[in-house]
Amino acid sequence: MLAVQRRGSAGLLTVVGASVPFYDSAMFNVGPLAVSPYYVAVSLYVLNSLLTQDEERGRRGTAVAWFLLAYGIAITLVGPLIFAGQTVVGDAGVATQAFGRLEPLDYTISNLAQAAYLTLNVLFIVTRPAQAEMLRVVRVAFVLGVGVACAVALTPGAAVHSLFDNSARNSYAVISEGLRERAQFAEPSHLGAFALAASAYFALSLWRAGDVRQKLFDGALFLAALGLFVSAASGTGAAGAAAVLVAAFGVSVWQGIQPETKISPVAALSAVVVAIGAMLASPRIVSWITSVISGRFENRSGGIRSAENDVAWRTMVDTWGLGVGLGSTRSSSLLLLLLASVGLFGTILFLLLLAQSLASGFAQESSRPVGMALVGTAAAAFASGGLLAAPVLWVLLAAGLSDRCQSADCPPAWSIRPGGAGSLGGERNVG
Repeated sequence: MLAVQRRGSAGLLTVVGASVPFYDSAMFNVGPLAVSPYYVAVSLYVLNSLLTQDEERGRRGTAVAWFLLAYGIAITLVGPLIFAGQTVVGDAGVATQAFGRLEPLDYTISNLAQAAYLTLNVLFIVTRPAQAEMLRVVRVAFVLGVGVACAVALTPGAAVHSLFDNSARNSYAVISEGLRERAQFAEPSHLGAFALAASAYFALSLWRAGDVRQKLFDGALFLAALGLFVSAASGTGAAGAAAVLVAAFGVSVWQGIQPETKISPVAALSAVVVAIGAMLASPRIVSWITSVISGRFENRSGGIRSAENDVAWRTMVDTWGLGVGLGSTRSSSLLLLLLASVGLFGTILFLLLLAQSLASGFAQESSRPVGMALVGTAAAAFASGGLLAAPVLWVLLAAGLSDRCQSADCPPAWSIRPGGAGSLGGERNVG
């Protein structure tokens, strides 16, 4: 019976991973609210997990996650009452290309929606499975996400976007189409952030790949994700790319100075070639990143984002660092959104959760691609991606926090099928 329950849970986890790249689309709309496929899948997984009561779940980070949820719910319940009349940015939670209207703080449907999203994401962290299964969830998300994005990008005409542009809460980018790619996402910045995370993930997966087929598969996906990242020309993604490059350098140095590290001649030669190529290309890379970031912040979009961030900062100051509650306001930066929504205390808890996930992810060789993807995702979100409910962020957090799989019943990390054999270029090494 337990084996059957685990197979069902593994199947639901595969659906969770497959739903991650479609968070800008709606599974269904309820009035002004749009429910993405990810939150439907996570709800089913959490419910199944709570009913099965699997004792092998990882527990790292759960206390911090519970405190974050408790404070987030509490301030959402009382914040609009205590700070009624505080000026906030309206239409919280809606991705638009126009500055949301300034309005006095009051209870809205967004409070309920964002509180529900945080609850589901915290429960997902609490009920997360062993590392091998979470690594497969991440792999499914990036393989499918990059594949679909390439298919959409290569399909001529705008009709293909109608398959994904169905959310009542999103304003889908049209002015940039033909100039900047957005694929199945609502806007180019969302594609840029996702493609950055996928590029970082597949780059490290390629480095760790054990045989030629794995290297070819991961290499092809890395190039595809990199192409999507460039075609999005996203300032959000470019800001995150700088953090990924710094993190990659740090990880390489740390790995190289470890006493137990054995470097093969092929790896040494590859490292030299990459280093030389990086030095030769660095002026152009820096120039491209700088031009994309400056271009985004100097145009109308940059003015809108800057205005939202200013309001978020004033909101945090005016509420004495307590925040006005989840869904009460909006900001371009996730960091400023956290400060305005859940205050200093909630922001510290979130950063602590992020630090725990990164430390755990980079500490284990098998999860370092996840750690690198999380660096890119978090950096892009803090720079200009104020979506606390973004599925890729929470899936990467949960994967980084997951404990190593110790049970013989755990499925192999290199398979993308629940408990089955076969590989799409993943690695066999769990620990």
